[in-house]
Amino acid sequence: MEKKVELALVKAPDSISPTPSNPRHDFFTVGSTKDEVLAVQGTPDEFTDMMFKYGLSKVFFCNGRVESWEQSTWNPLKVKLLPTAPVTVTGFFTVGSTRDEVLAVQGTPDELTDKMFKYGLSKVFFRNGRVESWEQSTWNPLKVKLLPTAPVTVTGFFTVGSTRDEVLAVQGTPDELTDKMFKYGLSKVFFCNGRVESWDQSPWNPLKVKLLPTAPVTVTGFFTVGSTRDEVLAVQGTPDEFSDTMFRYGLSRVFFRNGRVESWDQSPWNPLKVSEPRSPPK
Repeated sequence: MEKKVELALVKAPDSISPTPSNPRHDFFTVGSTKDEVLAVQGTPDEFTDMMFKYGLSKVFFCNGRVESWEQSTWNPLKVKLLPTAPVTVTGFFTVGSTRDEVLAVQGTPDELTDKMFKYGLSKVFFRNGRVESWEQSTWNPLKVKLLPTAPVTVTGFFTVGSTRDEVLAVQGTPDELTDKMFKYGLSKVFFCNGRVESWDQSPWNPLKVKLLPTAPVTVTGFFTVGSTRDEVLAVQGTPDEFSDTMFRYGLSRVFFRNGRVESWDQSPWNPLKVSEPRSPPK
């Protein structure tokens, strides 16, 4: 009697599954295997040998282990990056802090490389494993402070020639910094050899800054063609932006030549206290 053999069709899987049945943690991290990521995060929406994609988030692999990730708030990853050794938590980090200190204070970054941690729209930059600078967004504030390196006398404002420490004491921690610039929102302070050289001030992020006349002047209530820079300062006050040849007040500008007013460009939104020069008598 012949036996009837039935062949069952096996449907090809439309997902990939981890080898282990149970994950060791409820998160994955740098160094986790692909199987550990799968066990924790589940089937990716898209994958290659070097990348798993979950919505707008991505996990990157090198030699089969997690090297980094890019996390979107719309598709959060079950990921953690923990300090490699115990650290003292101060409540903030600063220039010179280690990667571990940043992690202990700020937590797991949304994106990371050897030189950068990203938290939303904010970034922390490293050099030789220590914080070199940052770019902070008001939407994703960093627990960061930049403190003066020595005691300073706080006058309530800073000006041309003020040190970086004096600016910090008056204005506080900048949202972004380099050796030559502090940024506060949309406003910027520029340095040369460690002292304030100029600034670019936005009305949305006012600076505690003053530019004072270098010598006493007689205040007439207005300035005109031929007025000195000191006379303009005495009448109009501290400019939002300035150079050797220009003072800007909002959308208005005053132009100088050889230290005296040559012309101006006035906006009705930011009126200047200016008087047109009188025409010579005919």
